[in-house]
Amino acid sequence: MENNGYSNYFCYLRSFASPKQISELLGIPIFISGPHEGGELVTNHSSRFGFYHPEFPIRLRSYFLPGKKNPGFQKATQKIYDDYIRKTARAFFVVHRKLESNQDYFDKETNRYIDLVSEKRLDPYYLDKYDLFLVPDFTDAEEESDGSKFVSWEGDDIYPAVLVRETVGFWIRRRIDGTEPQFYLGLTDLLKLYDFDFYETRMKEKDPSAK
Repeated sequence: MENNGYSNYFCYLRSFASPKQISELLGIPIFISGPHEGGELVTNHSSRFGFYHPEFPIRLRSYFLPGKKNPGFQKATQKIYDDYIRKTARAFFVVHRKLESNQDYFDKETNRYIDLVSEKRLDPYYLDKYDLFLVPDFTDAEEESDGSKFVSWEGDDIYPAVLVRETVGFWIRRRIDGTEPQFYLGLTDLLKLYDFDFYETRMKEKDPSAK
């Protein structure tokens, strides 16, 4: 499963709890609008995407990271993280870091996505252009000198293209619906709890190109 995109990971999680069950547990709807119906995750609709409830990532952190207060639970679930979650969580982190390293590009891509959705022109394969986003020399222009510049970390280009493209799309949509900061906080909590060495190493070297 780690070689697939996060939409496949969503399907895996659904085998443990349905979106309806999660919504009932948290006491709020997961989405306040969007094309997701019948428990299906739709990420390539031409004119709509899911707007998360603003409280959803906050309550998700509270309910689903009990290991923060219970070391025994963390130890008992470490192997689950290692086997099924680690690669996806790391991909979300490194993609976000690279997007954040060029705010102009992040803003431009966010605004472009908004325009395409509002005009109902979002192609089902639109996100494919991000397949190589984590490659160090990724550029958004024909001439490298005209392209956006990013900070790249060694080893970030190991993730499957489908996971990279879906993750870029996720962060763009979260910037639009306003839940990006809270989802990122939840992600860093997860990494600090289950993947601390990875997180600490990345945070120590804020700009690996500045050597």
